[in-house]
Amino acid sequence: MEVFIIAILLGLIPAMVAQSKGRSFGLWWLYGSMLFIIALPHSLIMATDKKSVEAKQLSEGMKKCPKCAELVKDQAVVCRFCSHEFEVIPDPIIDTGLSKKELADKYKIKYSVITGKYIYNRQKYLSFEGALADAIADAENA
Repeated sequence: MEVFIIAILLGLIPAMVAQSKGRSFGLWWLYGSMLFIIALPHSLIMATDKKSVEAKQLSEGMKKCPKCAELVKDQAVVCRFCSHEFEVIPDPIIDTGLSKKELADKYKIKYSVITGKYIYNRQKYLSFEGALADAIADAENA
């Protein structure tokens, strides 16, 4: 019984390494529990799934710089990689006399209760203001 519990706990190590590289935690936990000796080196030497890691960072509130395509924080005003200045919408433009719900309806911004984030154009934002700023910028460019 103790061997079984130790195998389950050891399986967490390659699973956490694989998850940090954009892989499925559950599958790697199972693989690590069954074949720890093989799974650990495999998880350490495998390449990172960059698309998966990028998608995770975008869902956690990062945004992509339109000039250099690097990920920066959602609240960033200047890209730290290429010095691109993001358009900042002053409060008077946002404060149009409409309620938050009316603005969300107008610009098709949704709130996900599950993730606790605002969703606009398939991107997730930590703040309503960040989603609204991108929605207004898109509306002006259209």
